[in-house]
Amino acid sequence: MKSHCLILFLAVSLFFLPVSVSAQPVAKGASQSGKGIKILIVHSYHKEMPWVSEYTQGILMRFSQSSLGQEVQIKHFYLDTKRRPEMAQTMAARAFQKYRKWRPDLVFACDDNAQKYFVVPYLKDKAGTPVVFLGVNADPEEYGYPTPNITGVLERNHIRLTMALLKRLDPSVERIAVINDDSPTGRIVTRRIKEAMKEAGLQVIGYYNTNSYREWKGLIKRFQSEVDAIYLITYYTLKDERGRHVPILDVVKWLVKHSRLPDATNTKDSVKNGLLCSVAIDGFIHGTDAAEMAIKILKGTPPAQIPITRTTRGIRVINRSRAKILGIKIPPYLMEGTTFYDSPFINSLNGATGEEE
Repeated sequence: MKSHCLILFLAVSLFFLPVSVSAQPVAKGASQSGKGIKILIVHSYHKEMPWVSEYTQGILMRFSQSSLGQEVQIKHFYLDTKRRPEMAQTMAARAFQKYRKWRPDLVFACDDNAQKYFVVPYLKDKAGTPVVFLGVNADPEEYGYPTPNITGVLERNHIRLTMALLKRLDPSVERIAVINDDSPTGRIVTRRIKEAMKEAGLQVIGYYNTNSYREWKGLIKRFQSEVDAIYLITYYTLKDERGRHVPILDVVKWLVKHSRLPDATNTKDSVKNGLLCSVAIDGFIHGTDAAEMAIKILKGTPPAQIPITRTTRGIRVINRSRAKILGIKIPPYLMEGTTFYDSPFINSLNGATGEEE
């Protein structure tokens, strides 16, 4: 009888012992097939674009640090709308085919064209899949955001801070020209610059948007005698006379070779490539911020409870080679807290103004 009681006691005790389970949380509605949580990242642009690389690294690093760990599978789709804008709708349709076939548990939609061509036509008000956007320059209301399943991070350039940095590098700057490409992002950015310049204390002689590389070069040459500096943010959709996309590095190299005006921009890679200065958006942090939202959603927080946010952190960056060729001496007080770049191709110019190529 005692042995039977002992067996019964042990059985009951074992029943109430805590059971060891996987520490990996699984999203509400996430894949339960043993294959983990599936995430699709739809990029507006191409893989090699520095901005894309920066935010992608931020997303991947934040997930690698999270408790989701190896439960996450990530696939990418690149709309490539900077180099092939005429293919935007076709590529978005292909992205939707990938979405339907793979059935991800969450979608990242990166930059404005992914909203315009993919999320709004195919997912918004049509699918319950959570969507986290990032890199959006337009007001979220233009896309009908937020919705119960859509939230994200807005991209906002540090325009006034960049203009202040430009003035510190060259106090003589009073008149500037603003030139961007004629992409949807370029037009949005130009509008935002107009709003910000009201408080920048600078005279803007004109705002220009063009996708013609020939026209763009003509404007740069004209500015040499009309303004003190150039502000350019987007120059990614320029095409030559044969309709071919002009690589962004070629654009910067031409500018540096033919312009003796200080130039400001909004990304650290543009400065790294050869432009003078920026208080730049940190693409890596932008990616980690978006990933943090996604992790909360995958752990069960409804997207509607995660408010849309915006970029707040900027990085002060200066190209020393560009400053040297322009005859600009960097003030000592800017040495601390600034990221500096050097460009060998600029150093090789030796201050000589090139002729038309």
